[in-house]
Amino acid sequence: MLACATVVMMATASAPSPIYPLYRERWGLSVTMLTVIFAVYVVGLLGALLTVGSLSDQLGRRPVLVAALLVAAASTAVFWTADGVVSLLIARVVQGIATGTATGALAAGLVELSPKRRPQLGPTTTAVGTSIGMATGAGVVGLLVQSTSRPDAYVFPVLTLTFVVLAAVVLTIPGTLVSRAMGLASLRPSVRVPREVRPEFFASVPALVAGWSVTGLFLALTPSLVSNVLHVRSGAAGGLSIAALFLANSVGGLWSVRHTARLATLLGAVLLTLGASGLAVAIAVASPAIYVGGSSRGWASA
Repeated sequence: MLACATVVMMATASAPSPIYPLYRERWGLSVTMLTVIFAVYVVGLLGALLTVGSLSDQLGRRPVLVAALLVAAASTAVFWTADGVVSLLIARVVQGIATGTATGALAAGLVELSPKRRPQLGPTTTAVGTSIGMATGAGVVGLLVQSTSRPDAYVFPVLTLTFVVLAAVVLTIPGTLVSRAMGLASLRPSVRVPREVRPEFFASVPALVAGWSVTGLFLALTPSLVSNVLHVRSGAAGGLSIAALFLANSVGGLWSVRHTARLATLLGAVLLTLGASGLAVAIAVASPAIYVGGSSRGWASA
């Protein structure tokens, strides 16, 4: 159930991306505004991670996850009834808060439920579930964009109902942690890296920042780029391009757990460089094939 919640939460995060060109036509949004709409999601996500990301350590996984799922339902309800840019901004901020709140509880719960003989199962499920969810959300909504002019009228009601049902189901799952009070001071934003993993962490930061910076732009602008720059008129193309990226990412995640962190990071950095270069070339020469190849190669071992 926790793996399912991870997939649905991440699918919701990528679901709006294929619809952005329709929003742009409907309300006359600029490319800059589309980027801002994506960026406010990150603001909500980071704000929640830094403040309530560890709240499940105090209250238990179940109540925090239920709350996050209901907040996610609220965000998709706003998307469902959106009538302009303000609604989209509110929906994305709330969506980011829900995702940031759920991330810690889901990841910790999956680790706690992992069998002792396979301790990496929890982290691997989190990583691969995230990628599969992002791929599913973008791919399915991309296909809806191809078949209807109002995909938001279908996808967001379904997601709203799904989150409510998931919240009800999670209420029936036994808790994996006894709640403990730590006071309001624990909600103060903080960033701490355990001393024993600092060398590996700081060595991987440049690759992580580069990878997710380009990924953010990819999510925000790919549907518009595919249509306006690469001249692919299929409504599904933008969503399927995003899906290809995250499917490659899930394959890379499964591969990386079988190798050392050093090897995975080095190879990932090389592939990321090749992929980003491929995307730049694809945009310059307006080649859809190079664009898809660059996105898949660049994130295959991210």
